[in-house]
Amino acid sequence: MAIPVEDPIYRFAEHAGISADMLSLCWSVFKNYYTDGNGSAKRQKDWRAHYRTAVKSNWYKLWYMSEGKDACWTTAGEQQRREMAAATLGAGGDA
Repeated sequence: MAIPVEDPIYRFAEHAGISADMLSLCWSVFKNYYTDGNGSAKRQKDWRAHYRTAVKSNWYKLWYMSEGKDACWTTAGEQQRREMAAATLGAGGDA
């Protein structure tokens, strides 16, 4: 598992109102960014810590926060979510 269940990012996300789907999508975007040659060529000492920073800083602007409410998808987040769903269907998933 890339990010183990005991990683503190899950507790952070729960307290912040960031859903498991949002964390999963953020991981996919993060992983694609760094494996498709788009990301920095420099090696990271701790990829999990780097990912935690991406989540906490909302690097990809996948969600937004409103007072007293859980995180909601932004337009960018919804686009990424739909793209991933389409790619999953295209990879042999059922409609």
